[in-house]
Amino acid sequence: MRFDSGVWADIPINPAGRELVEAARQLQIAGNVKAAYETLVKAAADKTSSMPMHMIAGILYDAAAGASGEAKSRLSKQAAAAAREALARNERDPVAQELLRKLLDEQTPGSLAPADSGGGGAAGRR
Repeated sequence: MRFDSGVWADIPINPAGRELVEAARQLQIAGNVKAAYETLVKAAADKTSSMPMHMIAGILYDAAAGASGEAKSRLSKQAAAAAREALARNERDPVAQELLRKLLDEQTPGSLAPADSGGGGAAGRR
C-alpha cells in the first residue's frame, strides 16, 4: 500500500529516520520490498515517529493481499499490530488509521486480535 508522501507532512520524524524512510520508499518502488522492510525496521528505532511503523504495516498489508490461508492471516495480524504500534506512537497518524480500518473491514470478527507476530521488530509488540 503506497501513500502520497504529502500525507507525511504532519508526521514528525527525526532527520536520520526520514532519510531511512525515504530510502525504504525508493527500495519499495524499485521492487526490493525485503530491503525496504529491513530499512524501515531500522527507522522504527525512532520511537517518536509513527511513520516507519505505518510503512511497515503497509508492506505487511500488501504481502497479506498476495497470500492465502494461514500466511494471509498471519501477515494481516502483523500488519494490524504494526498499525496499532504506529497509532500508539501517534494516535492521529492518518495512514495507520486507514490501514487498520481497511484490515478490520476485510476480516472476520476476532481475526485481528493482537498476537505475537514473531520477528519484525516492534510490529509484533503491543
